[in-house]
Amino acid sequence: MLDAILDEAQAKTVEGERIMTEGRRVTLYAAHDGVPLTVGKVESVRVQGALLRVRNDKGDIYVLSLEDLFAASVDGGAPSAGSRKAGFLG
Repeated sequence: MLDAILDEAQAKTVEGERIMTEGRRVTLYAAHDGVPLTVGKVESVRVQGALLRVRNDKGDIYVLSLEDLFAASVDGGAPSAGSRKAGFLG
């Protein structure tokens, strides 16, 4: 499943680490003993045996067990021409 979502996000492999292309981010969903964890805005992942080392766009590092990972989603690409953040003009 992980390879499929990283392929969908067009992640490139650099020195064993899968890095998302510009503007693409992944959200990972994991759970262990009924306790869920969502890791959003993931920009790179590295598989280390049965572990998954994840870095988000803030530089936070998470280490997850691959067996606890149950879902993932790819967050958009480039914003559309008509979109803009609230409070900004132009």
